[in-house]
Amino acid sequence: MADVEDVIPMRTLVDEVTSREFGPDWTTNQRTTVYTTFYQQHVSVLDDADVLSAPDGPSGSLYPEANAEPLAELLSFIETISD
Repeated sequence: MADVEDVIPMRTLVDEVTSREFGPDWTTNQRTTVYTTFYQQHVSVLDDADVLSAPDGPSGSLYPEANAEPLAELLSFIETISD
């Protein structure tokens, strides 16, 4: 979300995560699993943490919020020190 300047469709984000998790030849079932998990478990937490908002619901767009960039920096730092 930190790389998103204005808005990203939920579909685009789910496709990106699915590709990262399962590779470029992912199946519809794998994508459905990622979508369901993301929407049911992560969106509300990230919204509460002011990382993103999803005002259009599960098939809509995601908007970066104030904490998207700080979270990205923290995750990048953690990745750096864990290598």
